[in-house]
Amino acid sequence: MMAKNARWGLIVWTFRSEFIQDDRARLSDAIAVAEEWTGDPTRVVCVVLEQDRPWWGPQLDSGALVIEQPFDRGSGPAVWAGAFAVAQRDAHAKVRLLGRVSGTYRVAELVDHCEARLTDVQPYTAARARRPGADTLDLDALYPFVPRVDFESMAPAI
Repeated sequence: MMAKNARWGLIVWTFRSEFIQDDRARLSDAIAVAEEWTGDPTRVVCVVLEQDRPWWGPQLDSGALVIEQPFDRGSGPAVWAGAFAVAQRDAHAKVRLLGRVSGTYRVAELVDHCEARLTDVQPYTAARARRPGADTLDLDALYPFVPRVDFESMAPAI
């Protein structure tokens, strides 16, 4: 049984074609930090691009939960999807963001904040992605219509 109120690592990662080797090394470092912080590789969530599978695939076989984004819409939707996945497993978790965005947050506050900001930007799409009372996030509804929103523009002050 998984611990509640646990520490979770959330890695949001995209590879840059001109820095593939550096990005692979930095992703490995982020995974190591997340696994050390959580004490459990199964409490690490990696949100990555489907098209980058040749580079992240070999690195993410440690038991981490992988969420493949169909395409890049910025770190905002990626953080929301990853935080939502953590919240479904532990609503009281503490999440440490690693990658090109960083910080430590309570997962419920992070999910609520991301959802509120994305609702401001794209209310129809956000409503389709998560209907009231729903316990899942429909990535197919979220990604095709969400404009690029970087997490830095919506980071909560918590």
